[in-house]
Amino acid sequence: MLYMILAVLSGAMISAQSSYNGMLYPFIGVLGEGFISQFLNALTSLALELGSARKFPKPKGMPLRACLGGVCAIFVLGFSGYLVARLGSAVTVCLSVSGQGMLFLLLIFAIFIGCVTVFARMFNYEASRYVGKVAGSFYNSGFGAVVAFLLLLFATGYSSGFQLAAFGPALGRLASGFQDAPLLGYLTGPLGAVVCAGIFLDKRAAARHQYKSEHPTEKHGEETEA
Repeated sequence: MLYMILAVLSGAMISAQSSYNGMLYPFIGVLGEGFISQFLNALTSLALELGSARKFPKPKGMPLRACLGGVCAIFVLGFSGYLVARLGSAVTVCLSVSGQGMLFLLLIFAIFIGCVTVFARMFNYEASRYVGKVAGSFYNSGFGAVVAFLLLLFATGYSSGFQLAAFGPALGRLASGFQDAPLLGYLTGPLGAVVCAGIFLDKRAAARHQYKSEHPTEKHGEETEA
């Protein structure tokens, strides 16, 4: 029963995150959304890790490829915001999950988001094997935020013809977009941290493990009799 409730909560948070992405997209675009969401996700994950482990998470031999989930998430977040701004969050979530749609372009976007999401989860899982789910989310989101920021600077320079005189005003317009975006939309980062880290499931598993250690003589459901 608890797992069913957690599944419903996770689905609700994913839908809410998609709605917030849709709020941000008209102001900061795909790359801006990918950057700010990942940046806030990393800050939230770091705060959660420091609050629970009381120390900065160390990589512990984690390979760099385990952080590629953050790069995948740039485009998942950005293009989901693009679709939400045009279709609404409910339709976008359904398209992302099912990979089905009536219009060919939307179908391509839905398939792309679904496939890249699978890769992002795969890399997140690999990172969690080395440092845990919360720290893994921190490293993936932090790496993704850095890459998104560099891509954002490149795109801004490209749009200004890589001319120094035009680069300053272009950065000013970009900063204005972040300033004008609704504050509620920035909740996409913290929600992403909660969803990616699987905090609720981790806490339940930790509590169950503690109960077993305190009651070693009791039989548990997953144990088999000799």
